[in-house]
Amino acid sequence: LSLDRDRSALRRYLEDNNPAWTQGHLGPNSDVTTEFGVRGIPAFFLIDPEGRIAARGMRGERIKAEVARALEEE
Repeated sequence: LSLDRDRSALRRYLEDNNPAWTQGHLGPNSDVTTEFGVRGIPAFFLIDPEGRIAARGMRGERIKAEVARALEEE
């Protein structure tokens, strides 16, 4: 989810990079950052099928490891 003030910056990023994930826009004044404890960007959260946070604060290889672990549990 993008916290950019200007949606056009997000649009340019999407056009230039064509990411494989779904991208949304929250804007800079969203309560979501407070509710989820986001202290820096990027912030990674792995959300399970029930909508609960399965992992957070991941970087590098830990992202792949947590996703693999979650897929094994299904």
